[in-house]
Amino acid sequence: MAAAGNSMPKVKSPSIGMIDSNATTDDFRFECMDWKDEGPRHVRNITLDANEPLTYVISQIKGNVAQIIYTGNEATTVQKLEVCPEEDNNVCKIEIRIRDLFNAEAIEYLSILFL
Repeated sequence: MAAAGNSMPKVKSPSIGMIDSNATTDDFRFECMDWKDEGPRHVRNITLDANEPLTYVISQIKGNVAQIIYTGNEATTVQKLEVCPEEDNNVCKIEIRIRDLFNAEAIEYLSILFL
């Protein structure tokens, strides 16, 4: 009997798009483009990897609490943020989890500063 481990999804960091924005009234575009997973295969294949399902979970972190603002299979989403906490110096902390079919995940963090 042979067993193979499952790798977490890979590629590059997520991005966020905004210009002169206000957390509670403006839309923020989160993009997690070009993430791929090898699925239940032992080798990576760029063509096949692109078709493996991934789930994206985006949370806004306030203190020790993570509030989910998006969960789904779309690599791009537009969301509003809540007011960034003063105790965090008006920095909105965003956690992005990219999960594959077997729940292996990559975790990325973004910080957004509002002046």
